[in-house]
Amino acid sequence: MLELVWFCAYPLGELKSCLPFKVDATDEHPATWLVYLKEYLLSTNFPLKLHIFCISSKISNDIIIQEKNVYYHLFRSIKLSSPKILKYFLNVIFSSYLSTKILGQVKKIKPSVVTQHGTETQFRDLINRCNFPALIWIQGLMAKVLTDDFSRGAIIRKKIENKIYAKQKYFVAPTRDMQTYIFGINPTAKLINLYYPISNIAFQLFNEKIAKEYDIVFVGAIIKRKGIEDLLTATAKVKLVYPQITIKIIGKGEPKYIEIIQEKIKALGLFSNVIFMGYLPKHVDVLIEIKKAKIFVLPTHVDTGPRSIAESMAIGTPVIANCIDGIPDMIENGKTGRLVKKYNTDELATEIINLMNNIQLRERLGTEANNEARKLFQGQKIAEDLIKIYSDLSQSKYE
Repeated sequence: MLELVWFCAYPLGELKSCLPFKVDATDEHPATWLVYLKEYLLSTNFPLKLHIFCISSKISNDIIIQEKNVYYHLFRSIKLSSPKILKYFLNVIFSSYLSTKILGQVKKIKPSVVTQHGTETQFRDLINRCNFPALIWIQGLMAKVLTDDFSRGAIIRKKIENKIYAKQKYFVAPTRDMQTYIFGINPTAKLINLYYPISNIAFQLFNEKIAKEYDIVFVGAIIKRKGIEDLLTATAKVKLVYPQITIKIIGKGEPKYIEIIQEKIKALGLFSNVIFMGYLPKHVDVLIEIKKAKIFVLPTHVDTGPRSIAESMAIGTPVIANCIDGIPDMIENGKTGRLVKKYNTDELATEIINLMNNIQLRERLGTEANNEARKLFQGQKIAEDLIKIYSDLSQSKYE
């Protein structure tokens, strides 16, 4: 029997029906990759217990919820409104108290393996204080995501990330940019090439006959680093060739930045071409919208391995993305998608026009992408590999 502990930002929206109190989860990240990984892991029928630890200020008190052989350990954090200096010291005291409480529960469980999903969560470097076999699953490199952010919070997050990379030994890091960065800090690290899984619905949609209702879809957070402004600039250039081009934007963002985007849409003369759908709470609806598009475009400036690209590949909607960070490990340029230079809106517009002009090319790229997605992102195979990794780690056999 494997006794597994996860430290992660598990989406509380998935637990609403189990909680004895109301939770407003509208502004939380859906973290679908954690939900799918849990479901696939349980579907293997391997004897295991999974303890999911989560910290949130949205709950009214600490609670443990059991669903069959999954235990959700939810810990309440607090938001302080004290003066800056006092707030800092109170945070230190409360963090120390919370860490002691969490570690106490972990010791009672005596886990076979503790997995920390991401280094950017409220668990900080707590994994470094766990005296059990540990696995760090990289969700994103804070050193890259926060490259130009020199705020105190960003500096602390990058420092925590480096402390974890320096001390831990085993990492799930499927892309070369992740691997290079970790090796630069910890040359003896053991790296495991495994992606988070995506929903089987994405693969099923590949064979569904759904009409293409618009030209381009963008799925992601509406923030500057996702390249939404570059996409709009490129779309204005494409409009000179295709005046009726249509683009759907799916995602949520801060109202102030969305205002900036809407002003840019007006300034570029794209008011009749762009449809803002906002955030879609049901993830299956996002996948269907990707299927309805001729092309998926994500000119993100920083990204280790976007889920939306993996899902588009599985669905068979051809992808155009920037050739940055972990994306070239997902997409082979010209075979499973198209890669362009960051900030080059002329090149982006040209690639969009090329695919708009050529339905055979779109179909070929979509089919090849689906084949690659089945190798990289299919949940059952990932879960089976993970069980083997956990079993070996628990017996100190993994090298």
